[in-house]
Amino acid sequence: MTDKKSDNFSASRRNMLGVTAASTLTLAGGLSLSNDSMAANKTSRYTAPRKKPTTSDYDVIVIGGGMAGVSAARETSRAGLRTLVLEARNRLGGRTFYSKFAGENVELGANYLHWLQPHIWAEVERYALPIDDTPSAVNPDRWIYLKDGKPVEADVTVLGAKVDRAMTEYCEKAREVFPQPYNPYLTDQWKEYSTLTIQDRINQLKLDEDVKLNINAIWSIMSHAKCTEGSFLEMLRWWANLGNNSIDFNNACSRYRLKNGTISLINAIIKDSTAEVVLGTPVQKIEQKHDKIRVTTADGQTVTCNRLIYTAPLNTWGDVKFEPRLAELKLRVSRERHVGAGNKLHARTKQNIGNVFLTADDSFSPLQYCYTEHSGSSGTTLLSYGLDGRFDVNNLEKVSAMIKKFLPDVDVKDCYGYQWLLDPYSKGTWCTLRPHQFGLVPELQKPEGGIHFANSDIATMWRGWMDGGIEMGIKKGHIVSRELAS
Repeated sequence: MTDKKSDNFSASRRNMLGVTAASTLTLAGGLSLSNDSMAANKTSRYTAPRKKPTTSDYDVIVIGGGMAGVSAARETSRAGLRTLVLEARNRLGGRTFYSKFAGENVELGANYLHWLQPHIWAEVERYALPIDDTPSAVNPDRWIYLKDGKPVEADVTVLGAKVDRAMTEYCEKAREVFPQPYNPYLTDQWKEYSTLTIQDRINQLKLDEDVKLNINAIWSIMSHAKCTEGSFLEMLRWWANLGNNSIDFNNACSRYRLKNGTISLINAIIKDSTAEVVLGTPVQKIEQKHDKIRVTTADGQTVTCNRLIYTAPLNTWGDVKFEPRLAELKLRVSRERHVGAGNKLHARTKQNIGNVFLTADDSFSPLQYCYTEHSGSSGTTLLSYGLDGRFDVNNLEKVSAMIKKFLPDVDVKDCYGYQWLLDPYSKGTWCTLRPHQFGLVPELQKPEGGIHFANSDIATMWRGWMDGGIEMGIKKGHIVSRELAS
């Protein structure tokens, strides 16, 4: 007999898997379209994903087909190395997930990018990918937040100015601590703040209650966790990366995105490679012996390689058996997990409610940050983020009740999301490290024998972002290529 909590968890997991199945056709169709368009490029040697590897031995095996995985595979294959990508899911993309909702294209995972993110912007330019500018997300007409469980409508101009000043004060040490954000350990300044949580820093400021509520809402959703969990240094580094100002910070977090979806970049990168791709193939065991690495998949297939690039999310590193065993520090951090574990969903209202912005501090876990994506005669589409990763993002009754907390008279007619916390191949959303984990990144990046580690969770500059995945994929792809060329 199971308890009620377990029943709810199981139901949510079944629901999540149902969303995966329902979305597969959309994504498979996306890949098919890309292959059709690729036919005009007669010089490409890319082939559609396979069910099994074509041979038993490769120069390089890449585990995972997200931004890091496809970037690494492009680099090694273009260096002339026979490269295999093994992806556990039945789609490429990792924690990006381009799908359909109410007849519209939507992102269920990673979404936004900015020209101050050098790796992803270089890819956008390389492949001439169009950008969609969504200014409504950063210029709301109405701002409603919860206070004592009740909605309060703010004067957007007045509250916005107060929050901007508070954000600037919150991050006033950014230039001093991270004078070169791409080299976060350049000085020892960061160590002074290495025990602080995001909330610890909020508590140091003398803020009006309403401003404090909204600062908590903003930082909790940026970390995708309660402010008492994530490292203050993680958010301070974001601010430094974006030029130490709120305009670029807001634009990077919720304005610019790929017009044809994240899958357009995934497809462009993998098409620009000669790597072999096998989907629906989880890895069970990785063995290193002498100069060879042997990979065993969950269905019993075995393949070998000279080098392996492991791009699975940090929270899942302990789920694959490594021989020899991974360094204890890597396993310990994976067991602890980073704190990013919230929800993301799209909701459609019957009424056109215009350009709204909804916020709540981390005491109301279903929703911290919600804004209008677009409106029209058929209603308004909202994009919502919250901290409760087990919240049933596809339960219309629950989602409607959540939004009615802010807009009691609004009718929600549909909703759609994906529960990343329940996905066994992610076990969370984007990475925000805990305070004591911040200084461990160089160790997490270190190779073990012929195995190299690359994902956005351990990126040096844009950790937790698509840019970070591309950074690590390219970097480790180059390292492996040089090693095998020597």
